[in-house]
Amino acid sequence: MNRSQLKKSIKRAALAQMPDVFDRIDLENAYVASPERSVRRIRPFNYAFALKAMIVLILVGVTGVFVYDQLRTEPPLVLALETEAEIYGFQMVSATSLLSQITATELALDVKFGDHDTTTAPIQEADTLVTDQIDQITEYLNTMEVMLAEDDETVYEVTPSDVEGYQWQLTFTTVDLLGNVLTYTIRYNEALDPEDASRRLIDGVMTMGGNEYALAGTVTTQGDAVRTRFIASRDDDSIEITDLTDADGQKYRYDVEKDGQPYESLDMRLSREDGTLVATISHATATSSAEYRFRRLADGTGFEISYYYEKDGETETGRMGVRVEFDEVNEAYTYQYDVEAQTGSHQGHSSHSGGRTSKTSGASGHGMDTSLSL
Repeated sequence: MNRSQLKKSIKRAALAQMPDVFDRIDLENAYVASPERSVRRIRPFNYAFALKAMIVLILVGVTGVFVYDQLRTEPPLVLALETEAEIYGFQMVSATSLLSQITATELALDVKFGDHDTTTAPIQEADTLVTDQIDQITEYLNTMEVMLAEDDETVYEVTPSDVEGYQWQLTFTTVDLLGNVLTYTIRYNEALDPEDASRRLIDGVMTMGGNEYALAGTVTTQGDAVRTRFIASRDDDSIEITDLTDADGQKYRYDVEKDGQPYESLDMRLSREDGTLVATISHATATSSAEYRFRRLADGTGFEISYYYEKDGETETGRMGVRVEFDEVNEAYTYQYDVEAQTGSHQGHSSHSGGRTSKTSGASGHGMDTSLSL
């Protein structure tokens, strides 16, 4: 018997032994198991939680925008001069004063008035680069002494003019380093420009140092901004001052002409530090550039000048203490400079004397000032 026949024989024997029970199975009620399915429970929607989350997201977004805006936005510009009288007065008086100083320096180069020598001179051999700038610094300082008194010692006031032919008079009252109360008066007219309704035209006159200076200017309104331009002139000498105020602060450009020709240009930036008016003057030539920061001392008797000076590729920084002293020989008050400088790794020191012009001449002064009037 082969393998196939043996399998068939075993199958027949197994079927013969199997009991016949198929007719006793109830297929109608038979339970058939089905495979189980995983059931995912759905949580009910939590409206309160969603609302809280939305509020938190809104607050975070608004706060983020606010913080970014605070970091991005510059602080509001605080002007050193705010009122119309201050803005007009500072420009008119400073331009006239600076022009008078430049004229005085030119006259003093080769001229002595009696025994009064107004030229600047070093007291000791200088060991500082800035020595060759003392004459120019003295010009600026003569003007800054007038313009940078303490707030409670400075008054700008505009009133109707007491002189026929002028509508207004601007009175500027200040105190010099000797304690003299000085009053300068500018008389002027102001009218709308017939060709530009946004512009006002100004013309006037001021006396300083015994000389009369003509004043002219324009005031232009541009939205919320006001732009000014003034010219102080005498004969063929003049200074034009242009308002360059921007987001960085209050700035003015002074362009000087002598004998009808360009003489020099300088920039002035005004700021307030602890309530004190501070002026920074900068100028440049083909071979040098300089910046001088003038701040009047708290006691009102002198100045501190910090500076940066670069000449022929060499740079110097330093500070100057300035006091007014009486020169017994020339019988006049002078500026005494004490300079501490840093040039690279070298520290230098020098002392100088600068000619101080009278501040009471050309002004209504209360006090004694025996310095020379030019």
